[in-house]
Amino acid sequence: MLSMHAIPEAFSVGECDAIVTAISQAPADPALLVGRNRDHNMRNADLVWTDKVDGLGWVMDRLIDLVRVANRDHFGFDLTAFEESPQVAIYRATAGGISCGIRTLAADRSRPSAS
Repeated sequence: MLSMHAIPEAFSVGECDAIVTAISQAPADPALLVGRNRDHNMRNADLVWTDKVDGLGWVMDRLIDLVRVANRDHFGFDLTAFEESPQVAIYRATAGGISCGIRTLAADRSRPSAS
């Protein structure tokens, strides 16, 4: 069964504004699909990896802590590694996009929690 968990206060409005400001000055790469494939009919966005932007190291630290606690308390497993750093996906309305957001790929390495 699909289980959802949200943490609305994970990032304040001010922190989100700081992330958007920082990434707006950074070079972006075209977003790809699994297997490094590109299909603008499925995903037409640009990506900025937060670990490549000066001053955004705290984003990964925050996400690691949030994901660790959520996984332990709500899903019952421990992550053993993050496979990629967080990325900000920029979907421009002029290219058919409607929003931007932060995502991280973490579920590749997980195991049931010992607790």
